[in-house]
Amino acid sequence: MMQRADTPNASERKERFLHICVVLALVCTFLFTVFCFHFFVECTRLAPQISGGCLERFDAAFRCLLAASWGDAEAQARLGELYAKGKNYDFRPYEEKSLAWYRKAAEQGHAGAQFAVGEACRNGSGTELDRVAAADWYRKAAAQGHAEAQYRLALMYHDGNGIPRDKDEALRWYRKAAEQGHAKAQYRLALMYHDGDGVPRDKAEAIHLFRMAAEGGDAEALWRLGKMYEKGDCLPQDREKALRFFQEAARRLHGGAQFALGMAYALGDGLPQSDRWALYWINSALEMRTALQHTYFADIEDARLRAEMVSWVRRMAELGYASAQIILGSMYACGDGVPQDKNEAVLWLRKARDQTRDNLADDRARALLAMSALEGYGLPQDKAGQQPDGTSGPGPGRLPSAAPELPRLPDVPEAPYSPSAGTQNLH
Repeated sequence: MMQRADTPNASERKERFLHICVVLALVCTFLFTVFCFHFFVECTRLAPQISGGCLERFDAAFRCLLAASWGDAEAQARLGELYAKGKNYDFRPYEEKSLAWYRKAAEQGHAGAQFAVGEACRNGSGTELDRVAAADWYRKAAAQGHAEAQYRLALMYHDGNGIPRDKDEALRWYRKAAEQGHAKAQYRLALMYHDGDGVPRDKAEAIHLFRMAAEGGDAEALWRLGKMYEKGDCLPQDREKALRFFQEAARRLHGGAQFALGMAYALGDGLPQSDRWALYWINSALEMRTALQHTYFADIEDARLRAEMVSWVRRMAELGYASAQIILGSMYACGDGVPQDKNEAVLWLRKARDQTRDNLADDRARALLAMSALEGYGLPQDKAGQQPDGTSGPGPGRLPSAAPELPRLPDVPEAPYSPSAGTQNLH
C-alpha cells in the first residue's frame, strides 16, 4: 500500500509552526521581562518622591507610571513632577525625562504641564533656552486660568523678556493673576499704579493692592508698606507700624527688612537697644545679599544713619563674619558708604575667602577677588600663601592661622511685636 506523499510535508510544517510558536513565546517573555524590569527600575526611582510607606509608595509609582503609559494626562503631569524632584546617580535631576512627560501632558491641554514646559524653556532645563517658546506655553496655560503662568507671562510682557514689551498685555495678565489671589502679581500691579507705569497713577489702588499682597505673605509688599509708613509716603508716618511690617518681611527672609530691623535694635530706634539682636538681624541680612548688590546705602539720606550702618558692617567684619567682610570689601571697591580703596577691598575679600565656615560666602569672595585681580588690584599670592617678595608675613590679605571665634547668636529671635493674626493686623 502506497504511503501518502504529503505526510512528511505536513509533519515538517507542523514542526516549523511549533518552532515559530516557541520563538514567539520566548520573544514575548523576553519583552515582557524587559518591560517589567523597566517598570521596576522606574518605580524605584519615583517611589522616594512619594509620601507613605515603602509598599504604598512603590504601588503609587507603579499605578502612576502605568496610567501615564496609557495616555492619562494627569498621570503624565504627575510623572513629570516626580522626575523633576528625583536625582540620578550623579545627584542631578532627571530633567529630560521630566520634560518628556510634561510635554505629553501639555500636548493634551494640561495647564500645569504647559506651565512646567514653559518654565523649562525659559530656564533651559532639559532643553535649549527659548524665551519665545516659553511665552507660548505660558500663554496656553494662562488662557486656562493658571495663575502662575499668567504672572510669568505678564512679567515677560512688562520687561520685554523674549517677547515685545507690551504694558497693556502685562497689565491684563497681572490683573487676571491678582484676581486669583496671586501675591506677587498683586505686588507688581501695585507698583504699576504707584509709579504710574502704563496706567494712570492711583495711590489708593496701589496701597489696596500692596495690602492684599502683604496679607498673601509677599515679603516685598511687606517691605514696601513698611517704607511707606516710615517715610510717610501716601500713608501717615508711623514708626511702630513700619517696624511691624519690617518684622513680618524679615521673617520671610527679606534682606532689606532684616537690616532695617537690626539697625532699629542697634540704635534703639523704636525698639529696645540690643547689640545681640542687632548682630542677629544684620548678619542675617548680609547673608541674604550677594556682594555684587551694593544697595544697602543707596536710599539712605541721613548721614548719621549711613555712618552707623557702615560702622556695624565694619564691626561684624572685624568679628570675623564672612558675609560682612564680603560686603565691606565690595563697599571699598565701589566707594559705597566708604572712600573707594581697592587695596582695602581686596584685603577684606581675602579675609572672607580664607574662612571655611561659610562655603557660599567663600565662593562669592573668591569670585570677587578674581575680578579685582583681573583689574590689577591687590597683591597676588601663590599656593603657599607667600607674597611676591617671598615673605610669608601677615601682609595684605593674610589672616592668622586661627580665625576668631564668632559670638554665639540666638536660635530664634524674639519678636518685638506679636500681632495676634499675622499680617491681618498690619493696617
